[in-house]
Amino acid sequence: MREIHYPDGVSSIESLCVWRRSAYFAASGKAGGLYDCDLANSNVKQLLLNSSDSCMEVTRLCHYGDVIVFTDIVERKVKTFDPRTTAVETLMGTEKEGTNDGTVSFLQTLGKLYDSFGIGAQTLDAVSLSLQDAVNNLSSVNEYIKSTVATAKQHYNMKEAAATNGREGTVSKKTQVSLELLEQGMARLQNNLKSINEDYLGDVDLRTLLTTVDENLYAVSHFKNETFTALQYARDFGTIAKESSKRTTKWRAKYFTHDKSFYPVPTFSIELADVEVMKPQTAARIDLPIEVAMKELVEKYRPVRQRTVRSETTKDKARALPPALYYAQPPHSKVVFHDDSTVEGF
Repeated sequence: MREIHYPDGVSSIESLCVWRRSAYFAASGKAGGLYDCDLANSNVKQLLLNSSDSCMEVTRLCHYGDVIVFTDIVERKVKTFDPRTTAVETLMGTEKEGTNDGTVSFLQTLGKLYDSFGIGAQTLDAVSLSLQDAVNNLSSVNEYIKSTVATAKQHYNMKEAAATNGREGTVSKKTQVSLELLEQGMARLQNNLKSINEDYLGDVDLRTLLTTVDENLYAVSHFKNETFTALQYARDFGTIAKESSKRTTKWRAKYFTHDKSFYPVPTFSIELADVEVMKPQTAARIDLPIEVAMKELVEKYRPVRQRTVRSETTKDKARALPPALYYAQPPHSKVVFHDDSTVEGF
């Protein structure tokens, strides 16, 4: 182990990378800049000085190919340094006030999407937004994604209808469609609640729209019917909500992006016995002749479900129509020939 002291005028090291038996680091302080430490003999020499013509303030660096790439935070540029020729060139950046880090801008926009549904780090309190603010956030995120995709397509000379799949440096087409569906769904939810009672808009807990809650309700509801009509769903919603409540637990699911991110547990709860459920209506009484007629109607004229698979379909098979459409043989009596020994030849 060898100990190497900071050069005079250097207060701290901002970034460091090891490349070709040398340790290049960005230092801050009166003598801040870009330095090269030879790992063979521990000699340290300054390559670039901050507040000079080559750079104003070096903050982060890494090696790429045969050059050192570093960021100049004051000039808002990314530059390259060639150790062989000591030449400094601008890689990207316009030195304008509005020039931002693309990754930071993308993550800030992604944070709006998390805030809309109350997803946050475990050590921080989740942001609570209204339904209107969540809809506005989703619209903002969707517009940002559309603009970045359009910029990437223009850079790679892609057609407007072409689909991006990630290798172009932007989100995939499936992600874009998912964001549009999410925005449309939230706007539709807001309009539906507003048409019933605007006071309900302030009572919506957006955390209940998370995947773990929504998929549980979806699984319970579609266990009975794959494709609900509005009337069927309205009739069965009470039973669906009751059965879904039986599956709720006090555990929490951690979010996959980080070990400290998670779906928060609701702050309020209710006992299962206190849940108000829809009670079935009292069955109506009918006369016996009507009951017999209804059973006969169902037995003779009932519809037959058409089932189509890859190799066959029931509509082409016998007995695929209602029973009343088929001809039945009339009743008849059997004729039995007895053995008569008096007849010759038999």
